[in-house]
Amino acid sequence: MGAALLGVVVLLVFRVHHHFAEKRFSVVVPERIFRGAWQRPETMRRIIRREGIRTLLTLTAINRDDPKYVEQERVVRDEGTGWLIVPMRGSTATPEQLAIAADL
Repeated sequence: MGAALLGVVVLLVFRVHHHFAEKRFSVVVPERIFRGAWQRPETMRRIIRREGIRTLLTLTAINRDDPKYVEQERVVRDEGTGWLIVPMRGSTATPEQLAIAADL
Protein backbone atom coordinates (compact mmCIF):
# COMPACT_ATOMS: atom_id res chain seq x y z
CA MET A 1 0.00 0.00 0.00
CA GLY A 2 2.83 2.38 0.90
CA ALA A 3 4.61 1.74 -2.41
CA ALA A 4 1.42 2.46 -4.36
CA LEU A 5 0.88 5.71 -2.45
CA LEU A 6 4.49 6.73 -3.04
CA GLY A 7 4.05 5.99 -6.75
CA VAL A 8 0.95 8.19 -6.92
CA VAL A 9 2.75 11.03 -5.11
CA VAL A 10 5.75 10.81 -7.47
CA LEU A 11 3.45 10.83 -10.49
CA LEU A 12 1.57 13.87 -9.19
CA VAL A 13 4.80 15.75 -8.47
CA PHE A 14 6.07 14.95 -11.97
CA ARG A 15 2.81 16.15 -13.58
CA VAL A 16 2.77 19.40 -11.60
CA HIS A 17 6.43 20.05 -12.35
CA HIS A 18 5.92 19.28 -16.06
CA HIS A 19 2.95 21.61 -16.19
CA PHE A 20 4.55 24.62 -14.47
CA ALA A 21 8.32 24.25 -15.00
CA GLU A 22 10.13 26.49 -17.46
CA LYS A 23 11.40 24.30 -20.27
CA ARG A 24 14.99 24.99 -21.37
CA PHE A 25 14.62 28.70 -20.56
CA SER A 26 17.77 30.73 -20.11
CA VAL A 27 19.09 34.27 -20.41
CA VAL A 28 21.31 34.86 -23.45
CA VAL A 29 21.80 38.64 -23.05
CA PRO A 30 20.50 39.99 -19.72
CA GLU A 31 17.29 42.03 -20.09
CA ARG A 32 17.41 41.65 -23.90
CA ILE A 33 17.56 38.12 -25.31
CA PHE A 34 16.23 34.89 -23.85
CA ARG A 35 15.83 31.38 -25.23
CA GLY A 36 13.59 28.50 -24.42
CA ALA A 37 11.37 25.71 -25.65
CA TRP A 38 7.60 25.69 -26.07
CA GLN A 39 6.11 26.56 -22.70
CA ARG A 40 2.76 25.76 -21.12
CA PRO A 41 0.43 28.80 -21.30
CA GLU A 42 0.72 29.95 -17.67
CA THR A 43 4.47 29.37 -17.69
CA MET A 44 4.78 31.47 -20.88
CA ARG A 45 2.66 34.22 -19.33
CA ARG A 46 4.84 34.23 -16.20
CA ILE A 47 8.06 34.44 -18.25
CA ILE A 48 6.73 37.28 -20.44
CA ARG A 49 5.70 39.32 -17.41
CA ARG A 50 8.79 38.59 -15.30
CA GLU A 51 11.30 39.35 -18.07
CA GLY A 52 9.33 42.17 -19.74
CA ILE A 53 9.40 40.37 -23.09
CA ARG A 54 7.93 42.43 -25.91
CA THR A 55 8.59 40.14 -28.90
CA LEU A 56 8.87 36.38 -29.31
CA LEU A 57 10.81 34.82 -32.16
CA THR A 58 9.85 31.22 -32.89
CA LEU A 59 12.32 29.20 -34.94
CA THR A 60 10.19 26.23 -35.86
CA ALA A 61 7.53 25.25 -38.34
CA ILE A 62 4.14 24.81 -36.71
CA ASN A 63 0.60 24.64 -38.01
CA ARG A 64 -1.77 27.34 -36.78
CA ASP A 65 -4.28 24.67 -35.74
CA ASP A 66 -1.75 22.81 -33.58
CA PRO A 67 -2.92 22.99 -29.93
CA LYS A 68 0.53 24.25 -28.84
CA TYR A 69 0.26 27.13 -31.32
CA VAL A 70 -3.31 27.96 -30.31
CA GLU A 71 -2.40 28.06 -26.60
CA GLN A 72 0.73 30.14 -27.20
CA GLU A 73 -1.06 32.54 -29.56
CA ARG A 74 -3.71 33.26 -26.94
CA VAL A 75 -1.07 34.14 -24.33
CA VAL A 76 0.89 36.29 -26.77
CA ARG A 77 -2.27 38.17 -27.79
CA ASP A 78 -3.48 38.61 -24.19
CA GLU A 79 -0.06 39.93 -23.08
CA GLY A 80 0.28 42.32 -26.05
CA THR A 81 3.52 40.65 -27.10
CA GLY A 82 4.68 40.58 -30.72
CA TRP A 83 5.33 37.19 -32.30
CA LEU A 84 7.55 36.48 -35.28
CA ILE A 85 7.87 32.98 -36.72
CA VAL A 86 10.72 31.76 -38.93
CA PRO A 87 9.58 28.28 -39.99
CA MET A 88 12.56 25.95 -39.66
CA ARG A 89 12.05 22.25 -40.32
CA GLY A 90 14.27 19.63 -38.79
CA SER A 91 17.07 20.26 -36.37
CA THR A 92 19.35 22.26 -38.66
CA ALA A 93 18.55 25.70 -40.00
CA THR A 94 19.61 26.80 -43.47
CA PRO A 95 21.96 29.80 -43.79
CA GLU A 96 19.01 31.79 -45.15
CA GLN A 97 16.87 30.96 -42.13
CA LEU A 98 19.67 31.91 -39.77
CA ALA A 99 20.11 35.23 -41.59
CA ILE A 100 16.39 36.01 -41.31
CA ALA A 101 16.39 35.17 -37.61
CA ALA A 102 19.50 37.28 -36.97
CA ASP A 103 18.00 40.25 -38.84
CA LEU A 104 14.82 40.04 -36.77
